[in-house]
Amino acid sequence: MAAPSKVGLDYYPRSTDLYEDVKFIPVKIKYGYICYAIYDILLELIYRDKGYYVDKRKNVVVKIAYMLQGKYGPDTDIVEGVIEMLVAERLFSADHYKQGIITSRRVQETYYIATARRKNISVDPNIWMLSLPEMKALGNNKGILSIFEKCDINEVNVDINEVNVDIYEQREREIEREKKRKENKKKEREKELSSLSINTCGTFSNVFLTDGDLEYLKAHYPASWQRKIDNLSEYMRATGKEYSDHLATLVRWAKQDEEKNKKELKKDNFNNFQGSSYTEEEKKKILELKKARQKGAAT
Repeated sequence: MAAPSKVGLDYYPRSTDLYEDVKFIPVKIKYGYICYAIYDILLELIYRDKGYYVDKRKNVVVKIAYMLQGKYGPDTDIVEGVIEMLVAERLFSADHYKQGIITSRRVQETYYIATARRKNISVDPNIWMLSLPEMKALGNNKGILSIFEKCDINEVNVDINEVNVDIYEQREREIEREKKRKENKKKEREKELSSLSINTCGTFSNVFLTDGDLEYLKAHYPASWQRKIDNLSEYMRATGKEYSDHLATLVRWAKQDEEKNKKELKKDNFNNFQGSSYTEEEKKKILELKKARQKGAAT
């Protein structure tokens, strides 16, 4: 008897800049860092189960709450709230979520690449989000590509007469809807950030700081707070890099600058001593005096 075909994944690649994704900002403001743990567990459930989606109706919320149980573990209401905000921030597909399915284009791209060498593989076209051109651009996954290249839709258990729409045209319409959703989401995010009293700052208005954050910067760096914000804004725009907490980044950069200035000052003092008009004998006596003072301070 042949072994059953594998469906999910044993492991999956993870982005190293995940926690710096700006989509997490509204979720983190409301629920804190628990949102990252819930997101990670969702990915684990997706990749381990079907590989490219998980059915939320199969006690997903309860499972996550159980996996995070402990002194500071969230209840099911918090887990549900985090998932809904992750969907609202487009980290998962809103259209699929309405049907009880949790998935995303990034998840499906990962699954497509990870299963490229599998011989027997099947996906549900009603859940699959990637178009044929998009899949071909990612690489050659014969198992999945063949599903969408075959003319006989019955082989993938889809009755074209019941669906009454060409699957490829449907994918193209989905791409257009996705563009419009992103535009609308950008407007909604700007409105939401405004309601949360978050100010858009910097040369390119891409640094997000609360009123309290700005007061902190003005109090600690009265002469340079605006320049520090503009430097961060210009660096992010030039490099495409994002940070999850802009205040923390500014403070860290300021501390690094202070350490650098101290080292340069120490180096300058040493060079000034070396280039002074002291005689060699005087320099020797000064060094001996310094050593004596250090020894006395140590005792």
